[in-house]
Amino acid sequence: MEKVFVTGATGFIGRQVVRLMVGSGMRPDCLARTNSNTSGLGEAGIIHGDVLDLDCLRAGMRDVERVVHLAAISDWTSITSPAVWEVTVEGTRNVLTAAREAGVRRVVHVSSTSAINGTLEPRLLDEDSPFTLPQAGFLYAHAKREAENICNEFQRNGLPIVIVNPAETYGPEDLRMNTAENLLRLAKGPWAWVTRGGTGVVHVEDVANGILAAMQHGHPGQRYILSAENLTHANIAELVRETMDLHVQTREASRILVRLLATLGKHLKLPLGLNPGLMPYAMRYWFMESRKAKQQLGWRPRPGRESITETIHWIQENHP
Repeated sequence: MEKVFVTGATGFIGRQVVRLMVGSGMRPDCLARTNSNTSGLGEAGIIHGDVLDLDCLRAGMRDVERVVHLAAISDWTSITSPAVWEVTVEGTRNVLTAAREAGVRRVVHVSSTSAINGTLEPRLLDEDSPFTLPQAGFLYAHAKREAENICNEFQRNGLPIVIVNPAETYGPEDLRMNTAENLLRLAKGPWAWVTRGGTGVVHVEDVANGILAAMQHGHPGQRYILSAENLTHANIAELVRETMDLHVQTREASRILVRLLATLGKHLKLPLGLNPGLMPYAMRYWFMESRKAKQQLGWRPRPGRESITETIHWIQENHP
């Protein structure tokens, strides 16, 4: 039975990855902080610790053949926190250091499409697109990009690493409401406020399948975008309101107005549902091309719209 070490296993994507591993006859050992909810990990082994504890990582990777590194700050309210850089960058360095010392045969590093690029006008991006995001307002994206740079450094020094870049991920069982909360915001009020911009969308189960495919068939030194469908924010808002049988009406706010409302909402504690730290991301296009993953990994995702409607149905059943 193949032994795999998994970080970030209690997260939205991580739980799906672990379930697939167990169902495929693998033996995942999951790194989890002591206060994490591990009830969704089934028969997987649990190792208490975190990615900033190098000694814990070394102990957990004994006799491990493969590593899947998912651990990251996933709470959007913390997107501007200094912990984002520490966990994403230094945590990745620790995981790869322990993996190299343990003689791991392959690491799958789960990054993000934010490390690819985001544009002010709609344009299709791929794994080779130049990264041009400014430093200001994009701490999370730059942290993810720097973690990939560290992966490339370890790859050049002999540790086989495959990188995957999931787009905005939706689906049922988003227990922390990481992305589901974005959809709920669009369902409030007589209309949905949106700004120009958009994103690639993908189902959580398809991301998990893509991660396992990268572990088995990905080429070390390569990155693979996992994105099923590109949708504007207006597209998503309309789909949410249609699915919830609400009056389908959107209002496009200028970028200046959105920044102002987000700032006022934060300082005056107004219930506007706008996170100032998220606004630089919301006002760009994260439109992605996944041809490489489909051709080299045999990845076949469902349409992105299905992931949104399925998430809405899950919310309606579990958060009435």
